[in-house]
Amino acid sequence: MGGPRQAVWSFSDRWAQHVRLGCFSPNYRSYFTGLISEVLVYTRVLTQDEQDLVRAHLMAKWGGRG
Repeated sequence: MGGPRQAVWSFSDRWAQHVRLGCFSPNYRSYFTGLISEVLVYTRVLTQDEQDLVRAHLMAKWGGRG
């Protein structure tokens, strides 16, 4: 239930230009009410090895489960 979480999404289409943080609904009626500690944005889709390295870094920095 509680504790740090990691979420990874890769967008390479038109949705990459329209990303929202903290809103789960396309009509803006469902909002995240917790804390966001860090957001990482890359200009390309990372390889699986790169994603694993980022996850390991975040786990070491923030702890918790992936």
